[in-house]
Amino acid sequence: MDSYNKQRVEEMEQKLKQAMLKSLDPSVLQKVSKEAEKHPGLFEKIGKYILNNIQIKISNVHIRYEDTVSNPGTPFAAGGILGGLYVFTTNDRWEEVELDSTAKILHKLGKVSDFSLYWNSRVSSSDLVGGKHLVPSGDWKSLLKQSIRSKMISKDKFSSVLTPFTAEAKVILYNVDDYKMPKLYIQLSIGDATARVSHKQYLSVTRWLEFSKRLEVNRRYRKFRPTVSVKKSPKSWWRYAYDSVVEFNIKPYTWPQIVQYKQDYVKYWQVYKQHLESPKDQGIKQKVEQLEKTMDVTNILRARTEARLKYKEETGERERRRQEELKKRQVEKKKAGGGWFSWFWGGTEEEEESLDELTTEGMCRGKVKGKAGGG
Repeated sequence: MDSYNKQRVEEMEQKLKQAMLKSLDPSVLQKVSKEAEKHPGLFEKIGKYILNNIQIKISNVHIRYEDTVSNPGTPFAAGGILGGLYVFTTNDRWEEVELDSTAKILHKLGKVSDFSLYWNSRVSSSDLVGGKHLVPSGDWKSLLKQSIRSKMISKDKFSSVLTPFTAEAKVILYNVDDYKMPKLYIQLSIGDATARVSHKQYLSVTRWLEFSKRLEVNRRYRKFRPTVSVKKSPKSWWRYAYDSVVEFNIKPYTWPQIVQYKQDYVKYWQVYKQHLESPKDQGIKQKVEQLEKTMDVTNILRARTEARLKYKEETGERERRRQEELKKRQVEKKKAGGGWFSWFWGGTEEEEESLDELTTEGMCRGKVKGKAGGG
């Protein structure tokens, strides 16, 4: 059995967690919708042009899965074969053409040829494509390619679960704002196909499913799993069972762990709020990533939502502090000489613009108040 690489597993879990956060975070969807609102016509035209003219041509595909682990004494192989997949735009006579984004009626024709599935419940070691002698040499590619037509590898014929068949789909899409007309019309034609499962195939599938479930369950506890057999070290396997139960069923519900969780949650949304205020600060970003390592996706999203609410509530306070800071800097500049001599005292162009904006805003407000009082 391979040794457990703690660092590698943690890195993979963190990458998976970040991917889930990115896909579930509402702020990402809001950014996309805002961009679409800025250029509604452009995005719509690009989308229609791609949809109108997209073409897919795939041929001679063979995907094969070989398993020598779930039942070591009886390895099996399963796979799918696709002779061809074709999708293209046509005219009303179903002839291939190219359309522009202004077309009101879109015709699409899709074809699938020679698609089949197989499951060989028992395969000899000499017929395994993933053998040590075939993978380095690259001979497995030619074997898979040849089997697309022969439906066999060496002397091992494929036991079909779904026999080869051909299908065709004609699609008409109406880009017209007329509720009387259907938006989508599909005509699907499928050739003769047979699905069948033998008793041996059924047993092989059920054994593989049971093994997959055990593998998923044991994945959580793999870091505690001993590298020696039960016979050599029974004590280490008892320790494995004890650590697994304590770590996942007892420890999370102890009072110190609950207190720690609450502290981490509060600290996270506070640090994440700082990240919203200073998104370019790498130090704050590292703190956020460090706290995310010990939190689950659900609570991270909850904490982020709470941080955003607090951030919005403090918008007025942040603006007030910004204006006070600008006023303070303006007073300091006046004491130091002010005006266009500020370059001599080290003032930057950005600071001058900020002060000018604040001064102009103050003058405008003063005029409005004066008119109101005079009226």
